[in-house]
Amino acid sequence: MSEALYDKPIFNSPYEASCVRSQSEEPITVSNGRLPDGLWLRGRWFTFADIEVIKSTVQEYYDDGRTKASEAICRRLDWKQPNGWLKDRACRDVLLQLERLALLQLPPRRADARGNATRAASRKSFATVFQTPDTVQQLDRRMIRIAQVKGSQQEPLWNWLVASHHYLGFTVGVGRCLKYLVYQGDTPVAALAFATAAWAVGARDRAMALLGYSRESLRDLIVGNGRFVVFPWASVPNLASCALACCLRALPRDWQDFYAVAPHAVETFVDTTMFTGTTYRAANWLTLGHTRGFRKSGGTHRNGQSRKAVLLYPFSSDLRRRLVAVMRSDRNELSHKRSNP
Repeated sequence: MSEALYDKPIFNSPYEASCVRSQSEEPITVSNGRLPDGLWLRGRWFTFADIEVIKSTVQEYYDDGRTKASEAICRRLDWKQPNGWLKDRACRDVLLQLERLALLQLPPRRADARGNATRAASRKSFATVFQTPDTVQQLDRRMIRIAQVKGSQQEPLWNWLVASHHYLGFTVGVGRCLKYLVYQGDTPVAALAFATAAWAVGARDRAMALLGYSRESLRDLIVGNGRFVVFPWASVPNLASCALACCLRALPRDWQDFYAVAPHAVETFVDTTMFTGTTYRAANWLTLGHTRGFRKSGGTHRNGQSRKAVLLYPFSSDLRRRLVAVMRSDRNELSHKRSNP
């Protein structure tokens, strides 16, 4: 281990690394005169040998910028997705956390004037060129088709439509993601996105643990439905259910083809102060419980959101049957405790 790390603040335990406050200035101390073996960041264990590789690579690529450095780090640490793609966005998030811990210094962010100008021009183009379609009068299932637009020429249109019509807007995420546009004929009527599952959800993790799933495995085997919007010109009965069903049929195959991982289920979170979740419940999604209202901000979790219903859709009938049995057992146990305090 390089002696250069001995004069840096270090965590008492590896788990403190994933819980550090981004704005905290408290020192990270050595426990009982011993250094820990490494740090736990973004679901990956980094030894201090790994961190030395990261530091030396950042220094080597300092003049080339953060993206080049993160790509080189991923190659040197063999940090890839199951489909072989470099996890460079996750790597850049780790670099920011290491910089907050004073373990390295990143090169200054580059002014992305060309990229920003291109994105702004694209948004302006859609805003001026895209004409609101005629109102869809009724659902015609024979005319419904879906397009997986991640990495295609239609992806900017998806981004713009979701930014314009979803109450949460559009943000660039870190991790796996597939985006679907749903059309009736040539008219876009809905948009959905599926991404990497949430890090930790108590109701989900408890139910799946009873079936033998570890929390770590859920990040690969469960996909999160993060966006679902039916556009205002297409608010007709049954269209939302049809759009969701079409995407769920395509998702397992598309996800495996894109990321080389076969998902077992898809999850979503419904803010019941705003929505009833009727479309999901009508499609036989299982309600596992509710969140506690925490959200992740930097390295910490803050209790500042409304509690949301946790819904899960298993892709196999066997997983559904086992989950239903677990949920029924939990309800019976809870009822027994209440009747026998």
